[in-house]
Amino acid sequence: MEKDVLQLDGSWEFKEFPETARRMRDLDGGGWMRATVPSSIYTCLAEAGRIDRSELDANPDDFGWVSQVSWIFRKRFDVRPSMTDSDRVNLIFDGLDTVSHVWLNDKLIGKTENMFIPHTFDVTDLLKPSGNVLCVKFLPALIHAERLIQRYGRLSEHHFGDIRRSYLRKAQYQFGSAMGPALIGCGIFRSVRLEAARIAQIDNLHVRTVDCNQHAADIRIAITLDRIRHIQTPLRCRMHLSGGGLDITQDLNFDADEDQHSTLIHIERPILWWPAGYGVQHQYHLKAELFGNDSHLDTVETNFGIRNIRINRTADETGNRFQFEVNEVPIHIKGANWMPLSVLPGEAAASDYGPVLKLAADAHFNMLRIWGGGLYESPAFYEECSRLGILLWQDFMFASAYYPDRQWFTNMITTEVRTVIQRLRNYPCLALWCGNSRIDSLHEDGRLGTGRKFYGKGIYHTLLPGLLSEMDPNRDYIPSTPFSEESSNSCHDPGSGTSHSWNVWNHYAGPQDYLVPADRVPRFVTEFGLQSLPGMETISSFSGKYNFSAGSWELEKHNYQPGGQQRMARYMAEEFTPSQHISRAVWQSQVTQARAVRRYVEHLRSHSSINTGCLFWTLNDSAPAISFSAIDNRGNPKALYYYARRFFAPVLVTLAGAGQVMVINDSSKRITATLDCRLLDFSGRLLDQMQLPVALSPMSSSSRYPLPKSFSRPEYQRTAFLHLCLSADDRTIAENVHFFAPDKYLQWVPGDIELEVSPEHSNAWQVSLTSEVVAGDLQLIAPCASQLSDNFFTLLPGRAKTIRIEFNNKAPSLQTPVEIFSANLNHGPNCL
Repeated sequence: MEKDVLQLDGSWEFKEFPETARRMRDLDGGGWMRATVPSSIYTCLAEAGRIDRSELDANPDDFGWVSQVSWIFRKRFDVRPSMTDSDRVNLIFDGLDTVSHVWLNDKLIGKTENMFIPHTFDVTDLLKPSGNVLCVKFLPALIHAERLIQRYGRLSEHHFGDIRRSYLRKAQYQFGSAMGPALIGCGIFRSVRLEAARIAQIDNLHVRTVDCNQHAADIRIAITLDRIRHIQTPLRCRMHLSGGGLDITQDLNFDADEDQHSTLIHIERPILWWPAGYGVQHQYHLKAELFGNDSHLDTVETNFGIRNIRINRTADETGNRFQFEVNEVPIHIKGANWMPLSVLPGEAAASDYGPVLKLAADAHFNMLRIWGGGLYESPAFYEECSRLGILLWQDFMFASAYYPDRQWFTNMITTEVRTVIQRLRNYPCLALWCGNSRIDSLHEDGRLGTGRKFYGKGIYHTLLPGLLSEMDPNRDYIPSTPFSEESSNSCHDPGSGTSHSWNVWNHYAGPQDYLVPADRVPRFVTEFGLQSLPGMETISSFSGKYNFSAGSWELEKHNYQPGGQQRMARYMAEEFTPSQHISRAVWQSQVTQARAVRRYVEHLRSHSSINTGCLFWTLNDSAPAISFSAIDNRGNPKALYYYARRFFAPVLVTLAGAGQVMVINDSSKRITATLDCRLLDFSGRLLDQMQLPVALSPMSSSSRYPLPKSFSRPEYQRTAFLHLCLSADDRTIAENVHFFAPDKYLQWVPGDIELEVSPEHSNAWQVSLTSEVVAGDLQLIAPCASQLSDNFFTLLPGRAKTIRIEFNNKAPSLQTPVEIFSANLNHGPNCL
């Protein structure tokens, strides 16, 4: 009999745990409310009508009481007769957040205190054919942490966030961060199921590339069995490898006392897996079937990619390199840091990953970093990244704090890390393990307390590398990401080859440019960014009043970094005249953020002989907030997202220093084209022009071409702009636009934008825009939920631009107004 599975997701019930209860029958009174699992306690309370979700988003600080009490969840269920006849039945929780007691049929079967791993309980002797009652009680995590602090002492007085978080294996961002509020909560946030098996089952299937090139590959497959009942006859595991023309079947025979076996399989002319932009993301399929006593016991299937990934850290005269190489090809990294999809674990479904990751792929991202303050994502996330060719920098879940060195904690971490490595190591997208987020540098700088012991050092420098050497020896590991002081001119960390560039955002003296000094070129940047307001749909959910009479606003409680709102306003004031319109302020803040990140990314790409990539902070949001993200928590792209589609494009034409222009070709194709550099006034009149032939091989950059001095004449600084266009055979390959001064100093020419809307099909429009004058950073706001092919672009004089709007549902009437913003519009939106 093959393994029998019964899902226990869906309808549950819950209530606040009565503190007077001493026995299970004390819970039989009323007060139970319907709940859906997986979910968060906050989601359950909102669905039950106990709290208002819009109030939770607007005033999260008012809901701290939820984390101060115990909650109990209950599920009644029956089982199939085949399940009670099995040799063993396991109850498996894929995610329990966090401190819980679990009962089945009035018997306590286990306790948990780690949300990062699944929890399994043997319930073979407790199941009944019908009328089973499963209960999960969640204890307040904060009270549990306070007891641990009383027992083991405080690790530091200098902490980034709530000190209690270090004692709990719970997502650190739930305690509040620069990206969202403190909503600590609890809940059954991933699937629950029963698994019944007999004799034995496959406990783990590990596939790794030992060596590969375009001619041949060696693949090692290791299988570990979980023996439930020992039998004298051997067990047989049949493996079938398929895909890409491959069709290989091989058996592994396990003697009566064996539970581990491996084999090496040689593949001729393999189809290699590549990150996006460098080749196909081909994956093979492996099916492993376990047989015993001529019966089928278990089946496990997985996809895998054949590839080698390493970090080239060869030292040269400027320090350590930090170059990702896939199949011995250097990869220029373009990406961002990833946040969990919701501040409430369990609220986002596995299907919610697809739209956000597709946006990243469409913007030419080839890496995301899973930040150590979040959580290990569900399998659907890693599967989608492998399919799209998005490499993953995977932090272990430690961030900006000291962590206990006591045996109870390291024992828990050992179990966690073994489980996580085993779960993630098969995914071809996984490129790097990282021990923690910036803890080493914070300790060295005294930011966690001067003269303090480095609590947790043994975890990142001994325990983790030791376990990885045993379980995932072919993947690189670094102990920590760096942290740079905001007062420092240098953000380079010579020890690791990586850097955080936060001196611009954290510069308290006033706005600073990423290019000061202009010759600062770090090897690899893991964090940098600038904040902006979210879209109006999110802001409209905030409670409170807006005050724009002085160019300010009262939204501070939705900016979770001290002083962040004032800092953002100062940067906006450097670019724009402050607006009294909320919608205009949103546009200004998003454009300010996008321009800052663009300047830095294009600067780094123009020095690709030194810099090997960057990850800006962040791709997405977990909560409605003023934040660093390119996509807000509702999945709506901000200006930074559309800018990223251009500055991460495989072919980039950009200014490279004062009065120079260059072309970067990160594509696999040779380019033979013409670079046209035109100086235009705002009405489109040609003031000067330079044309250059460009011939570039794949993965290369051009020389720095000097622009004529006339391009930077003072009289043009406020009345003209530079248009850079790389084209071949009347086809535009890449283009860029540069203005010589901040918007508030430019002498814009007013003009009308002509807009024509035509239907493409039942849920899509084609929108054509033209203007007789330049329109800077033109934004279209569709009348309802949709995706736009481009946005926040410069509309050139006399040149039509066509935008595709694909609506989530049926397209509205063609007469529905489309809202437009641009730098030329000084009095709010232009509704056409």
